[in-house]
Amino acid sequence: MLYHLFDVKNDKRLSIYLYRTGFAVWLLYIVLGAPVFKTILHYRNDCGVLSFVLMIVSFSLSMVYDYFHNFRLYESKKKWLFISYLLLAGVIFYFQASHSLHWYLEQIMNKLSNFRF
Repeated sequence: MLYHLFDVKNDKRLSIYLYRTGFAVWLLYIVLGAPVFKTILHYRNDCGVLSFVLMIVSFSLSMVYDYFHNFRLYESKKKWLFISYLLLAGVIFYFQASHSLHWYLEQIMNKLSNFRF
């Protein structure tokens, strides 16, 4: 039953399963914002990024299927795939740079606080 699951050229089920998993993780992202879960609130951003990644991977896999079975649809969705990859790169860069930037700003503020006129 599942032996054709990874045949993304001829079977669309893997992209559907990944999209549903991404949607479930997105719902988990929303739930983690509740005050009840403040002990595990630090995982909320990870859930948001994972949801975004899963949905983009599923979109990419459905594009492979569309390339072979519905080329017109593939041509119309191609630009949205590129835009979603740019958004994903921007989100990952933002989270990576915000940690680095925070450390950098702390170093600058420490040097400025030790500076005497």
